[in-house]
Amino acid sequence: MSTPSLKDGRATTALEIGPGIFRSKESKQSVHQRKISLSSACPPTGARLPKAHSRYFYWPEFFSLDKLLSLLSTSSSSSSTATTTTPTPTRNWIRKLVRTRAVRYLGWAYVLFSICIATDSVNPLTAQPQSSSPDSAIISPDLIPPDNPSLLNTLSPRLRLSKMLSKSLVKSEHIRPYWFLSDATPAQDALTLATVMTLDQWSDLVHIANLWQGPISVTLQVPTEVGLSPSAIVGRLLRIKDEYEAEAVLKKHVDIHLVLRPTQENQPSLGGFQEARNIARLFSRSEFVVHVPIKTQWISDLAKSVQTYASLLRDGDLLVVPTFAHPAVANIDDINGLSAANSAAAAAAAAIQAHAPQGFDWPFDKETLLDQVEEGRIGLLDYHWGLNEGPTSYEEWQAADTPYLVTDYSYHYGPVYISTRKGHPWCEERFEDALPACIYSAYLAGADLWVLPNDYILRTGQEPENTLSGEARKIQLQLYKNYRIEQCVFYARKFDQSQEFGSERSSHIKQECTKVIGSLRKQEMISKKP
Repeated sequence: MSTPSLKDGRATTALEIGPGIFRSKESKQSVHQRKISLSSACPPTGARLPKAHSRYFYWPEFFSLDKLLSLLSTSSSSSSTATTTTPTPTRNWIRKLVRTRAVRYLGWAYVLFSICIATDSVNPLTAQPQSSSPDSAIISPDLIPPDNPSLLNTLSPRLRLSKMLSKSLVKSEHIRPYWFLSDATPAQDALTLATVMTLDQWSDLVHIANLWQGPISVTLQVPTEVGLSPSAIVGRLLRIKDEYEAEAVLKKHVDIHLVLRPTQENQPSLGGFQEARNIARLFSRSEFVVHVPIKTQWISDLAKSVQTYASLLRDGDLLVVPTFAHPAVANIDDINGLSAANSAAAAAAAAIQAHAPQGFDWPFDKETLLDQVEEGRIGLLDYHWGLNEGPTSYEEWQAADTPYLVTDYSYHYGPVYISTRKGHPWCEERFEDALPACIYSAYLAGADLWVLPNDYILRTGQEPENTLSGEARKIQLQLYKNYRIEQCVFYARKFDQSQEFGSERSSHIKQECTKVIGSLRKQEMISKKP
């Protein structure tokens, strides 16, 4: 039987050789072709397609490599232009290979191994814990080595101090913070005693360290010509090192910051006390700081009171510690020239100054202190005022049981005070030695002055208010006058810009600056906007 067909536009004849096998006259290749049956040509309604061609795959069928190969062969044969379905030897070899038990075991082993690896990577028991802190997400050990957590650590101390102390009287390379570092680390809420000293006041440091028995941050000022070149200065510093290591109380509690003061015209410059006070406060290692002169004979338990009234300090206020001292003597070294009436007071003052309490009863409590005040042996000391006449107000202190406000403030007022290490203006370094300027800027910034009712310090009363000469004191007073006007304008503008000029915090501006200018008017104090 022959079947006519078209090839390249001409008729050809296909001869039937056997059942379902045809051969063209022009083709020598035999093609196997299945006869079309009635069931395949017209399948019954609802007939199910073969699983290999069904829309959904069952789990065993899907993972059968034989079925996958049949699907791939079906899809490749449908997309190919050639319509041949004759199995090649390579395909038969692959089918035989994948049907072997060893290959199937290897396939299942690979699947199980992949599942184990994926499960282990998400297992919360084996995963490394991650910190919930937001800082740990930003700073990872992979990015920043643990021994150098910040690039700011690469800044030299000289560069840092040149920025922080840019208005200082000396160059920053003469400053050595933590020249000696104490062994004990103070608690964060401890009270650090901050003070300033010179080389001839080493015995005073030992005395106050034994009294305080707590953290001390002291700035040591050393006069020198060029660095540490003079052999006498080097020798003295070496002796200080030996004495520091020999005193157990110093090694335990005292941090010493070294400041080398260059001399001018062969005269040692021991000024810059404002800068030294800032250094002692800046490098203290606790939250609260009390500013105490180095020549102090006795101190009450201020640390306990700070814990009681810490809320006042954290609110931005200052705690004032009353200072009691003996009446001033013209020349304490010339006792023989004094009259009999004054010789007793001079001898008592000399005994205290030498740290020898013989012949003098130390007032360790408020009751004993008040008795000595009534006897005239001691009094409340505020520089620029007579005994018991200063802004601290002895009348209020003797009857007080709780802290009270300083109501009669004056710009000359410079008491011993307690503050937080942060949050207050620094002592103005344009002055050489002006403790009242430290209080003045904090007062205008809104800090209230609270006097402690049961605490005090004792001094001999022979110590000068500052280290300035007469001529230098006159110059500083004139500078202080201009400084007061400048600070009034600065803080008035600051409160106005923050819309706090009408608040209670700005009441000190209105109270104090009216004394400076005459009448404080906000429109005149604040420059008009263009």
